[in-house]
Amino acid sequence: MSPKLILLLIFLFPFHIHGQEGQRISQEQAQFIRAISLLNEDPEQAIDLLEELYANEQTIRIELEIARAYFSLGEYEIARAKFIAILDKELPISVRNNVEIFLSRIQERQSPFEFNINAVYDSNPMAVTTTNSVRLFGLDFDYTPQFEKRDEWGLQSSISFRKTLSPRIISGINFDFTKYEIDGHQRSYLSPYLSLNGFGSSNLNFGVSGIFDTYAGESLRNAIRLNTIYNLGIKFGSRISLFGSTEYSNYDEYDYLNGELYTLGVQSQRRLTENVTMLFSYSIKNSQAISSAYSYRGEEYRLGITRTNLFKNLEIKIEFNKDIRDYEGLQPFFGIYRNDKTDSISASITKRDFYFFGLRPVLNFTKLQNNSSVNIMNFDRDFVSLQFLKVY
Repeated sequence: MSPKLILLLIFLFPFHIHGQEGQRISQEQAQFIRAISLLNEDPEQAIDLLEELYANEQTIRIELEIARAYFSLGEYEIARAKFIAILDKELPISVRNNVEIFLSRIQERQSPFEFNINAVYDSNPMAVTTTNSVRLFGLDFDYTPQFEKRDEWGLQSSISFRKTLSPRIISGINFDFTKYEIDGHQRSYLSPYLSLNGFGSSNLNFGVSGIFDTYAGESLRNAIRLNTIYNLGIKFGSRISLFGSTEYSNYDEYDYLNGELYTLGVQSQRRLTENVTMLFSYSIKNSQAISSAYSYRGEEYRLGITRTNLFKNLEIKIEFNKDIRDYEGLQPFFGIYRNDKTDSISASITKRDFYFFGLRPVLNFTKLQNNSSVNIMNFDRDFVSLQFLKVY
């Protein structure tokens, strides 16, 4: 063999190797695309193709698609085990969110019921004022609130039922019950709902809530609330929702407070980066009580920021809220119009990759302060809760 021919073969050999490697990669990509196209119509064949690929290249993307294929096939236990195994790996937050959604769907198909228990703390559950004096007719008087201000721990339990009636209709019911330290102090919510999924990312939700408050064994307030939320989907780079509600409250001992509350608002949720999401909400309110002194018009602003993957998969949510209410009638005894401003800041923190028996702990904190032109309506309140969200 001549020296020139040898040099030519040496020069062309790497191109031959790279050409084979490129051809192999191209074949694997075609096989992957073929498997994805079969996920719904022939998941068994999709599993065969994907597992063959996974034997050569063990990537999370292929592992996810295998779990999805078992889900489409109806093999929920196998799919569940594979999704749980994926959660133990380092994942982008968007992937982790999708895996948790699939686990939630599997939970619904295996059992439509879900039960949770949370520990709660309320520094001022009866919203008792800190003011100990009041000015009437130009004179100062001592003021003793009807209830004593005291903090309370409580245990909140909830049970929910969720059922998919069709690909576009979901129904369910939630029941929440909170029992505080004081004997007879409890709060409960009963909320059936119906969700209609439209085309694309839009959906319409209807809900009805029954609210029942008791203190020291006596009924404080019973209310029924009708809720409607219309999620428009992605508009102008943000997820837009319109919401409205009608609530009727009945107070057994304070019938002058009985009446309706109407709320109408809009909410925008926008992803600023892969790990930062911002939320803004604005709503108007109109409350019509039997006594005009307790009827009001108001507006509420909410601004929230969620930061994920802050430090070792920590997720922190911070929300600022301002609620402004202008009452219509003169306040009894005071002879002035009442104007209230309620400011609150809330924060929650959770470690997205930490699961305790399938539960993810979430620590929540809220600090609230109400300032009123009628000083006996001033109060502050702190909430703390430790939630255990069921993931699998």
